[in-house]
Amino acid sequence: MKIIFLSLLIALPMLLSAQVCASRSVSSFVKPSGGYTTSGTAILEEHSNGTLTLSFSAAFSTSSGPDLYVYLAERDDAPTASGNGHIELAALINNNGTQSYNLPANVSIEDYDYVLVHCKQYNHFWTWGQLSTTTGSCAITGTVNQNQDFNLNVYPNPAVSAINISF
Repeated sequence: MKIIFLSLLIALPMLLSAQVCASRSVSSFVKPSGGYTTSGTAILEEHSNGTLTLSFSAAFSTSSGPDLYVYLAERDDAPTASGNGHIELAALINNNGTQSYNLPANVSIEDYDYVLVHCKQYNHFWTWGQLSTTTGSCAITGTVNQNQDFNLNVYPNPAVSAINISF
């Protein structure tokens, strides 16, 4: 029981600090000329701790191909197109299903408007999806007292098989 309680005390601050406070989503992907049909959705999330994550849904599916990479870009064009500012996130983890990509710390949720998949080996534009406008805000609207106490109740004590936790 002590191990469970200790684990909760360690995990509680992380759970409270990693909440999603803003997001942008891709509701569908577009097949560019010569590209490939892609289904599913994606979401770009800004967490309250300042990190950004791009995630594809469980319904995400595209054709398999060599050397596929995920990008965020300013336009719905290949990342190699002249003037299309972009950031390469990583190689596509899988051509089906849920997958997530962490963005570099210097990227803002508003910096790019498109999610792209591109074949680097053959410089072939695979698919793209437009990110929606931002919902939510990570702006702090008041003061935060990190030394503020809160009541944590764990009962019954001693416990035999289960405990209740409230705060």
